[in-house]
Amino acid sequence: MSILQGATHVAILGGTQVATGAGSTITINQGDQGAVRGALKILSEVAAHTALYDSASRLDAPRCHRNTRAKYRDGLERWMLGKGGNYEGKHLIWVNGGAGAGKSAIMQSVIERCAQHAVILGSFFFFRTDLSRNYAEVLIPTLAYQLARMFPDAMSVLEPIINHDPLIFKASLRTQAYELLVRPILYLIQMGIMENTSLCGRVFVIDGLDECSDPQKQTSIINAIASILCEYNLPISFLIASRPELAISSAFQSDKSLRGTFATITLDDDDDDAESDIRQFIEDSFLDILDSHPWKKHIKLPWPTPRVIDRLVRKSSGHFIYAATAMKFIASSDEHPVRALEVVEGLQPSRTGSPFAQLDALYLHILTSARYNSQVLGILRHCYWSNLPRSVVAVCYIQEISAEDVELFLSDVQSLVSLTLDDMAGMYISPKHTSLGDFLVDEKRSQALQFDPSHR
Repeated sequence: MSILQGATHVAILGGTQVATGAGSTITINQGDQGAVRGALKILSEVAAHTALYDSASRLDAPRCHRNTRAKYRDGLERWMLGKGGNYEGKHLIWVNGGAGAGKSAIMQSVIERCAQHAVILGSFFFFRTDLSRNYAEVLIPTLAYQLARMFPDAMSVLEPIINHDPLIFKASLRTQAYELLVRPILYLIQMGIMENTSLCGRVFVIDGLDECSDPQKQTSIINAIASILCEYNLPISFLIASRPELAISSAFQSDKSLRGTFATITLDDDDDDAESDIRQFIEDSFLDILDSHPWKKHIKLPWPTPRVIDRLVRKSSGHFIYAATAMKFIASSDEHPVRALEVVEGLQPSRTGSPFAQLDALYLHILTSARYNSQVLGILRHCYWSNLPRSVVAVCYIQEISAEDVELFLSDVQSLVSLTLDDMAGMYISPKHTSLGDFLVDEKRSQALQFDPSHR
């Protein structure tokens, strides 16, 4: 059957046929393969190759340890593969959690397991310190490049767009989303190349949205995705992971068009499972060290003691980043494992650098980026070192601020602390990271943020 059958108008322009049917336009590039290759080259050059899930620059990307985070991974995989489950019928899922909760590891693991089923249309991993993937403007071209890589026929639409409008990559995110994603996907559906059914998942994955450098652009990304899903009724979905920053959570909550198609997964709501998974990870990591570490012959058993494991689990506070950072340091061949563990516990000075450099960089970024960082530090000083309750009432009295100000000041650090309602005490402040207190009193780690716990 001819693809032009049923078209009311047909025009042949150079090597391109343009068929205008009922309510749609189909553009097919048949002749100039050089133009297609040129457009694909341009697209590849503006895309951020470092942001792809399988990029060579992300060889050390975090992944879920065996037998951990199974509930989240299994649920998301069922959703991606169109096998029903708790998220059936949803086209946008937001995975959120505190700093170091394991969001990126879950995303990486899920993508790697689902990629073999050809359901991942594209992925983008933001990272604040990588200048090639910490800004919004590169997102849509990178997703479009991956779409064209999976479906080469998408270039039939992308080629004339790119070659005829070289400034398309400078357009608004909403315009880019329509031209570089919506139009090629509509074409693939019209040509029967992509299934027009929600039963077969096709998913774009975006991780670390909070690491996009401009909060306003974070909101623009969410709005562009909402327009893709709600205005064009495409059989695709988006999976997004981030910290619950104010700009992001507000954008999701305020966009009424997403209601009914949107689901949220909050990792902080599952502390018991997280603690169990972290314990499993720590125990397995020590077994690996005992089995294969080059200096294992110097380890005197029993090692480590159950109390040591308990302390590491408690310090993790339900967040994988502390456990992962500590175990990576202990497992390094640069130091004897027994001494490395003592360094982690603060019993010995390090001879090979800070064991918590990655964690410290995260804490520093969040705290220094807060608009009211001096007020935040004052509240944290009270939470970690004061003998008074952590209630908002007590903080207001000590800091001489209002309850409304407490909420405002902490809005930028929701990944580190939360406000919780207690029936007896009213609102109180809950720090999410036990290890943050250690960071704040260590001058070498916290630098200019360091404070003296004796000054309460």
